[in-house]
Amino acid sequence: MRRAATTSTLVGAMWAMGHLTGCQETLLSNQSEVAVNDAVALLRAHGIAASRGRQGRGYTLHVAGSDRDAAWQTLRAAGLPRAQPQVPAPALVLTPTQAYARVRSGQARQLERLLATRPDVIEAAVTLAAHSAAVVLRVPAGPAPAAPEIAALVRAGAGLGPQDPVAVTRHTASAPATQAAEGDLPAPIARAARSPRERAAPRAPTWLALAGVLGVLFTLVRRRGRPRSTIGRAT
Repeated sequence: MRRAATTSTLVGAMWAMGHLTGCQETLLSNQSEVAVNDAVALLRAHGIAASRGRQGRGYTLHVAGSDRDAAWQTLRAAGLPRAQPQVPAPALVLTPTQAYARVRSGQARQLERLLATRPDVIEAAVTLAAHSAAVVLRVPAGPAPAAPEIAALVRAGAGLGPQDPVAVTRHTASAPATQAAEGDLPAPIARAARSPRERAAPRAPTWLALAGVLGVLFTLVRRRGRPRSTIGRAT
């Protein structure tokens, strides 16, 4: 009797804790510690409770189930690590939640491929929620695609309403660095940048100086080798 009462008390306490804290969901998994710390800091700054966990060699990010959509939208808008909610392994019979997650994931991948075909988009990442979406674009230098146009495409492809929010973030790809001319480089670096043959070949002033020195030495040798004149000596 006493053991049964203890068990009932323990079960009630566990139910109360779950009711107060809510069902926790894993939002990110197999991430670096820095990436998860950045995500936790961002979500807490937006008033979303988040916690970090450890899974093997990586780290995980957990949020309440009721905050999942808002958390994903916040992370995507900030361009934080690209990670999708884990879809359960295929089963013989999928639950409505599992089927919806699979359909939503497929729609997001199709929208990413569609956006990547645009000439003003290099790469796209799309996250879809029940009544919202987030898009992160990597675009080339130049005129960026209009955010309302991208949002309209995503709403049409995801079946969202005109009032459903779609956050669009654009990041310009950095241009490749141009090679500096030799005249713009410091002298030691400019010499190192030349080919071995150019470095071995002496400059024209060096040849002229060497020829002058050889000419002086040749003149001195010839003078020392001549016999001294006897004109003017007394006989």
